[in-house]
This record gives sequence, C-alpha cells and structure tokens, in this order.
Amino acid sequence: MQDFKPYNEYLTALCNELVIAKHRQLVIVQGSKTWCYQFANQLALKNTYVFSSNSLLANSEFPKHAHQILGQEFHHAIFDGFSGLYADKLAALAGTVKAGGVLILLLPDDDKWQDPALTSITSYGEEVKHSFFNQRFFAKLKLQPHYFTEHSVPIYQLVSPADAEINYQPQQAC
Repeated sequence: MQDFKPYNEYLTALCNELVIAKHRQLVIVQGSKTWCYQFANQLALKNTYVFSSNSLLANSEFPKHAHQILGQEFHHAIFDGFSGLYADKLAALAGTVKAGGVLILLLPDDDKWQDPALTSITSYGEEVKHSFFNQRFFAKLKLQPHYFTEHSVPIYQLVSPADAEINYQPQQAC
C-alpha cells in the first residue's frame, strides 16, 4: 500500500497558509478510482464533507439536488468526480468550504472516461459520448498549482506570511 504521509504533510502545510491568508483552495487529485479513494479515505483533515455516490468513500453523501448542501459550512470538502461531474453540485459544494480549507476534487486520469453525469442531461434515446465542458475542464486542471497524481509525490513550497496576504487592490479598482 502506498504511503500517503507526504500528501497529508502537503495538505497540512497548505491549510496552515490558507488560514493565515483567509483563503480557500482547490486541490486536484487525479488517478485510478482505487487510488483516489484510498487517498481520500486516509486524509487527516477534520470536518470534511464527502460528496460521492460510492460507499467506498467513508462518510460519503450524494444529495439529489445541489441546494441540499447550500447554507452549510465545512472546513474541507471532497468531490468525487467518478460519481459524475455535475457542475451545479461542484459549485454548491465549493461554496460550503470555509476560509482556510480545501476542496479536493477526485478525478480519473483516463482520457476515455465516460462521465456518469452526461446521462442526466441527454434526451430519451440519445447518448452523449463527448462533453466539451469536460474536455476544457480537464485541460485547465493540469495548470492548477495544487495538482496530485498517483505517480507524483508533492513537495510543498512554503510561502512567507507576508506573501500569503491577498492583494485586494485590483478587486477594489473594479
């Protein structure tokens, strides 16, 4: 079995900086379903909401509608993309993560993966085999700074507390 200690150390360091900056962060975890579920089940993060239709993920829940999780707050959240990439549910879950927390997105690394969510948006008798949203989404994921795969062990680059502050000037200028 793989040692997940480096991943936990990375996430602990990241969360420490996020608390200082009062910021949330997306963490992409891409690999085989078995490895992603092992990764998620061994995490040492407290108060984590696990959004999945698969009972292999500990304490998982899969609300039928996105509004069922709105209004709640969690320190961290895990979204199981293997259960389907429902954009509305992913956005709703992202809104529940408190400052200082992470949203972990579990995704397959298979280019031929068939997203279970696509069946919910097709007309009767039709079959969608390709999603332009998913194609673009997967292309952009690899550009994220916090990107894990089962074949890479992360090394966290510490940021000084002064650099962790968020610059609000561009936002105020808008």
